[in-house]
Amino acid sequence: MKQRPEGRAIEGSELSFAMNKPMTFLVLLTAAFTWMACDWERLDKCEWYLVPEEKHAHLVHPGHVAVCLRNYTTKKQKCFLEMGLDEAQAAYGKKLRYSSVKLDKSVMPRKILKYSLCQE
Repeated sequence: MKQRPEGRAIEGSELSFAMNKPMTFLVLLTAAFTWMACDWERLDKCEWYLVPEEKHAHLVHPGHVAVCLRNYTTKKQKCFLEMGLDEAQAAYGKKLRYSSVKLDKSVMPRKILKYSLCQE
């Protein structure tokens, strides 16, 4: 029988718990990776829209339109964006993935460089 440093023997329940520690760690690690892999912000879902934003129209450069990226499912948005008028008209009312939008972060408001619409 194994002995503890204090000289007391390890009981059966303590021994089974010690044997299950690696398995418990593995289960917790798997759960953590699964939780981290979830798309909690729904950035990869086709639920985002480019919507004109009148409040920020005075901030954009001539020939551009102030827009917001909005998700009506989660009630989230990202504003202070601008894009060309023709691009904004083409994207209006069409779904896209937030993760597909590339921004020029060196200027304010952020200029939308590239995006791809969802094919539905």
